[in-house]
Amino acid sequence: MTVVLSPSARLRVRVVRAVAGLAAGALAGSLALVPAVSAAAAVVEPPFTGGSVVVESLRSAGETHPSYNSDYGAEISGFRPEPSSYTYQWLRDGAAIEGETGWRYLSSPADVGHEVSVQVTAHRTGTTSTSATSTPFTVRPRDTMHVNYGLSWIGSPWESNFCYCQISDGMSAGLPGSGATAQALIAYPTSGSYAAGTDPSTDSDEMPAPFWFETEGYVQGLGWSGQKYRDNIPYVGSIGQSRRFEAFRITPGGPHVSFYDVWYRAYSPKYGWLGWAKNGENAGTTGYGYRIEDVQIRVLPKGKAPTASGTGNAPFYDKATQNQVTVQPYLRPDGWQPLVHGGSTAGLTSTSQRLNAVRVDVTGLRYSGGVQVSAKVEGDGWRPYVGDTKVAGTYDSTDRTSAYKMRLTGEMAEQYDIYYRVYVAGTGWLGWAKNGAGAGTESYGQRNTAVQVVLVKKGERAPMNGNGRAAYQR
Repeated sequence: MTVVLSPSARLRVRVVRAVAGLAAGALAGSLALVPAVSAAAAVVEPPFTGGSVVVESLRSAGETHPSYNSDYGAEISGFRPEPSSYTYQWLRDGAAIEGETGWRYLSSPADVGHEVSVQVTAHRTGTTSTSATSTPFTVRPRDTMHVNYGLSWIGSPWESNFCYCQISDGMSAGLPGSGATAQALIAYPTSGSYAAGTDPSTDSDEMPAPFWFETEGYVQGLGWSGQKYRDNIPYVGSIGQSRRFEAFRITPGGPHVSFYDVWYRAYSPKYGWLGWAKNGENAGTTGYGYRIEDVQIRVLPKGKAPTASGTGNAPFYDKATQNQVTVQPYLRPDGWQPLVHGGSTAGLTSTSQRLNAVRVDVTGLRYSGGVQVSAKVEGDGWRPYVGDTKVAGTYDSTDRTSAYKMRLTGEMAEQYDIYYRVYVAGTGWLGWAKNGAGAGTESYGQRNTAVQVVLVKKGERAPMNGNGRAAYQR
């Protein structure tokens, strides 16, 4: 049977259908705005519970508590649920130690007397990260850094079972004046509190040695060369070749290099004890064929220095450098004496004569320029500077000369410093003057008998004043 709706009824049906369509569309739109929720995201991890960390000694010299030692590790336990990873921050007196963000920490001398701890943060996806900090402990005083060293001699057989390390901390490794000739140097740092090494090696956990030496030696006929090993003994120089060991340099390395300096000096029969060199500077001589009969080495905290050699010599003399300088002294009454080169004594240290004038010349191998010299002469005072080979002082009158000033010119002044000192009868060598400062005495009554002149490359170590004497005595 067919039902026929009236016009008014058909209108009501259309209205109802339209309203229903709008409602359905609105519902669909609102559902489209609701994001899909994955089954994995719906799982919420519980927060961490428990969790602690303690600091343990990874190396010890008897006492196991970390306050006595220097190599620490973070031992973690108790975090639930199990973390997927950890991050670390080591602390000194509660403040972060810059760069120390591993599970292991090599304590430095800066920690002594301070509290050390470690903060560990546990991480896991879906769980809020949680931190735990170890109980702080005060780091006790510990052994500092030392050095062991020794020399091997020409004519003596190499002993594979001998460590060549029986000398330490500034003691003499040879016998000055013995006539013995060193062929090799063995030297390395050591400490009762640190695992110091002979090179930047690491242990099984990739922890570097805190302090090591990078040593080079100058050998007759071979020049400079680095460290070698024989029977696991590190050395510089040569073995069994009858070659002189003439110079060396020791550069410290390692995480603790900012806390220590290494100082060293050589004994050469020509000069006696040379001055102290430091941290990679040259010690000894090159180009002269002079042997080394003794060495001394020290490791000192930053800011400390050994006492100057009583000789006041420079730490290092290179023949090519010093041959750029010549000095001719005039001794009254004998007259002009032979020329000498830089680093040698012009005049005499045991004489009744007086040094009354000098001729100084500087001729650079690679650089232009020269030297100017001024002399302090009785009756005149400081005379004007004179150039290369000109006479500074007086040799044709009875007036006495008591002091000198020297300065470089041209490119030589840009590349080198000129040092000079005067020997005074009854006193000895005065201190070193430099680049135009006065060297000698105010009084004309004192008698100068000799002078030394040395060129030092800019940036290299200056000679130390022997016996603490000033360069100019008033």
